Amino acid sequence: GMYRAMGQSSEVKASEKQTQSLLKSFLQGYIWREQFFSGAATVDEIAKAAGVNGNYVSRLINFSLISPKLAVD
Repeated sequence: GMYRAMGQSSEVKASEKQTQSLLKSFLQGYIWREQFFSGAATVDEIAKAAGVNGNYVSRLINFSLISPKLAVD
């Protein structure tokens, strides 16, 4: 896909692997966000279940909150 950097007019071509990685991270963050905000689990509980640390879970939850104004072709 094509991505436009925030505040910049030039586009950057992402490889298919990079695009898939971004989408996977966004989706995982969205799933964890729903678990956290619904009260189903704490960040630490999510992290333990996923085998990662709480900082990683928090980063992906924050990533899932970014503006959908990414231009993807």
